[in-house]
Amino acid sequence: MHYAEGWPFLSEKIGNLETMTKLLDNREDTSRSNSPLWKRVIAWGGKNWFYITLSLLAVIVVPCAFFIPPHIPGLKDDGNTVVSVRQSILAVLAGALTMLTLWETHRKNTHERDKNERDHIRQVKAERRSRYAKAIEQLADDKAPIRRGGIYTLAKLVDEWLADDKTVPAKEERLSEGQVIIDSLCAYIRSSYPLSIHKKALERSHEPVDYPGNFLLDQTKFREEQEVRQLIIKEITKRLNDGSAFEDNMPKRPQRGPWSDFIYDFSKATFFYVVDFKNSFFNKDVIFNNAKFIHGADFNNSYFKQSANFENSEFSGPAGSVGSAKFLNSKFESDVKFSGSTFIRDAHFNNTVFTHKASFENVRFNKKAVFSDALFEQSASFKNTYFTGGIKFFRAIFKKSADFSSSYFFHEANFFKAEFHQQPIFKSMNLGITYIAQFSYKDCQINFSVSTQNGAVQVKTTKVIAPNKAIFLLPEGADLFNPDNPNDFSKGMVISPGGKG
Repeated sequence: MHYAEGWPFLSEKIGNLETMTKLLDNREDTSRSNSPLWKRVIAWGGKNWFYITLSLLAVIVVPCAFFIPPHIPGLKDDGNTVVSVRQSILAVLAGALTMLTLWETHRKNTHERDKNERDHIRQVKAERRSRYAKAIEQLADDKAPIRRGGIYTLAKLVDEWLADDKTVPAKEERLSEGQVIIDSLCAYIRSSYPLSIHKKALERSHEPVDYPGNFLLDQTKFREEQEVRQLIIKEITKRLNDGSAFEDNMPKRPQRGPWSDFIYDFSKATFFYVVDFKNSFFNKDVIFNNAKFIHGADFNNSYFKQSANFENSEFSGPAGSVGSAKFLNSKFESDVKFSGSTFIRDAHFNNTVFTHKASFENVRFNKKAVFSDALFEQSASFKNTYFTGGIKFFRAIFKKSADFSSSYFFHEANFFKAEFHQQPIFKSMNLGITYIAQFSYKDCQINFSVSTQNGAVQVKTTKVIAPNKAIFLLPEGADLFNPDNPNDFSKGMVISPGGKG
């Protein structure tokens, strides 16, 4: 049984690398044999130029040494002078031949050394690719220890490619070779696992009455596969920073690690195990769209240099901090997308910095969502977002536009000391349709108090009395609704329009 659907095909495809290489070599040999005669003659002459030159010198210079001196004007007509000139010509010839011989010897030695180096490079690359193909096959093995061995081999191969600037001088080529392996590891994480549909049952201590199969055997296999996939995440994560120490009281921003320059694609992956990416430095795109984090996710103190895509993802897990989605003290240096995602448990974005556009449109926060001390340097969109469990924007800073139109606040909405440097949007229109932010008048305590420090604007507010006679201070444009029936937009009575918050 193969543990990942589609994995045998990948293994087979990779296993054909040697065959493809031989075919390319054969094609090259065939092309050379089909060359025109004149090209082959020129090629032969280029290879044998040294011997051709020696022959020409011997044929031309030696006869000249015997026949030219007697006819040189001014020479004494005696045998000794002619012989001296002849000997001089032959000596020059001998010197030239010696220099040519020495130069050719040096050239051959250099060529042989270069050839040996090229052969060595080919051997190194071939050996690594052979290990790569074998490791891929190991990942499809039934036995968990063999799969773990394949993971260690692949991780070591990536390290070897990155460190071998002698065999592969070009950094781009080293990264390309490593990216192939990273893609394979990510593909394994994305692959489906049949037993994951029985996760709740297999994580119990006792066998359910109606379990369809061998409970103990499946439970063992399930736990082994969890450990295998966690090992991949662990091997990746520990190479996503430089190993600097992180002090508990003073968290330090992670620095680029040896694997930070790779693209990581975990789209549509189901993480049926604990996921720990904290203290990671992602220097390239990272993709988690449509992923499911069934045991929560820890991205605390991480750095995202390029785009981070978490669209349509689901964060769930057991109650408490284990099942939470954690992005505390993280930094997004490019666009970040959480649009369409669902947070079943608490979501923590405390002290998180968003330097570019942050999209939280159509998000469902079923529990608490905490953005305290968060910094939004560009636009932030929370359009049509459901804050079911309460939201905290305590001391959050919005440097650009903040759009909350058509959002629902079911419980506490804490904007105390938040800074808006532009008027936040709680009411918008599009194609004649009005989108209004709604605040619960039953379970929500609205005291829309914001800061006016550091260049923040005075947010326009409205004092409203709810049907239950409670008085709320709402941002201008927002309204009240009945949380027991979200379709019941029980508008409150405005008693103080156009105020300043």
